[in-house]
Amino acid sequence: MQANKLRARMVLAEMSQAELAKICGVTENTLSNKMQGRTEFKADEIVKICEALDIQDAETRNDIFLT
Repeated sequence: MQANKLRARMVLAEMSQAELAKICGVTENTLSNKMQGRTEFKADEIVKICEALDIQDAETRNDIFLT
């Protein structure tokens, strides 16, 4: 998980962590834990995040979530 890259995409989309957590259907604390690598993102959460942040290509998605 490359949290800095995810945060950069959030800034570009002008989306707060609270807004992204709501989109994912989790609490802000849960999203924070996932971004810090304490717990893993579920596949459906990754899909929702990519849709919300307009991450369309697999290379970028993999770079953020699979490293």
